[in-house]
Amino acid sequence: MDFTGKSIIITGSGGGIGRRTALEMASRGGLLTICDIDPGRAEAVAGEITAAGGSAIAIQCDVTDYEQAKKVVE
Repeated sequence: MDFTGKSIIITGSGGGIGRRTALEMASRGGLLTICDIDPGRAEAVAGEITAAGGSAIAIQCDVTDYEQAKKVVE
């Protein structure tokens, strides 16, 4: 599946399944927003994606907090 030009938000993408999903979607052209409760982990994954030529930003977010999650989407 081609995600070229599509904005994609992945929560918990600082590690594990979220990280792997983010890397895969970025390799298919997605524009990733890497969200994780740990900002360092989010930055590391966004760095991996941009180093490989993809597009990603990192945002610290606790998705159990509605206002934080809402801000990410906005």
